[in-house]
Amino acid sequence: MGTLLASDNFDRADSPDLGANWSNDLRAVGIVSNKACRATAHAARTRYTAGAQPPDDQRSGALVSQSGGAAAIDNVGPVIRMAAGGAGYYALASFSAGVYAAVYLCKDNDPSAGNLLATYSGAFTKGDRLEIQAIGTQLNVYRNGSLILGPITDAAYTSGRCGLSLWLQNTNTVTADDWEQWDVGLKTFDGLIPHLASAEKFLDVLVAHQAKVELLIDQILNHEGLLADWLMIDQLLAHEVITQTLFDGVIAHQSNLNIANVAFDQAIAHYSKLNLLLDGVIAHQAGSVKAWTQEVALVDDWVKDAGGADSWTKEAAGTDTWSKD
Repeated sequence: MGTLLASDNFDRADSPDLGANWSNDLRAVGIVSNKACRATAHAARTRYTAGAQPPDDQRSGALVSQSGGAAAIDNVGPVIRMAAGGAGYYALASFSAGVYAAVYLCKDNDPSAGNLLATYSGAFTKGDRLEIQAIGTQLNVYRNGSLILGPITDAAYTSGRCGLSLWLQNTNTVTADDWEQWDVGLKTFDGLIPHLASAEKFLDVLVAHQAKVELLIDQILNHEGLLADWLMIDQLLAHEVITQTLFDGVIAHQSNLNIANVAFDQAIAHYSKLNLLLDGVIAHQAGSVKAWTQEVALVDDWVKDAGGADSWTKEAAGTDTWSKD
């Protein structure tokens, strides 16, 4: 889904506000029984202001609920691209006299004509997780991880903080819990798009060797736990320029990849050794970053030696290492 930037489960003593990491707008949001809570009439908003402002492509969500049956309209939900004063995009679960009514995607905490962008009237239960996301001008709203509204296009707000809105009109109570803030910028796509033609050629090579690729993917998935924290992917993105150049270099020698088909067969046949190699790379991933900073001219090592050495052979019968002819 992206990179988790911040979270708050509100598991601390009851308080009239949420603490130093939050800045209230209009009226205060407090803590009651380990939940962000508003139990006094009228709207309240709060922004998470600890640390740097999140990137423009962002997502925010929380478990939202309401209690009480007094005749009133109560709204609660997450906010993104929020400015001081409350301008931003809101996903609000709305309750009428204690009964769920709808989910609104709106601007400026105002689900009325002029600011209402979309309405969802499907199933929703108190305690469900409500999330709102913006990527560029595209807005989406999710219930328990499933899309319920969007994509909706709106360009009114391009950046800001994430936060919460709790709005009630009577003696009821609205709450939010397990709030999160995410960076959902498409960094990987940004790096690949300039090399789309190369990516297509590379895909052709992969498809031609689909059976072997599937076996390799199986082995990677067998080590899913090692990849769970995305350390390797983080390093690739951090060294995006070098990664792109390497990608171009591999494609430039595509014919050599085809010639090396036998080596691919041997690699799959020795997948148990690949498993050990993967374990080692992940275990030493911090040190492996240095390898990415070496001269990109190393890509030329993919070119076979002049004189017709077009394949890879074992160093000697029975050994497990490889060398050029």
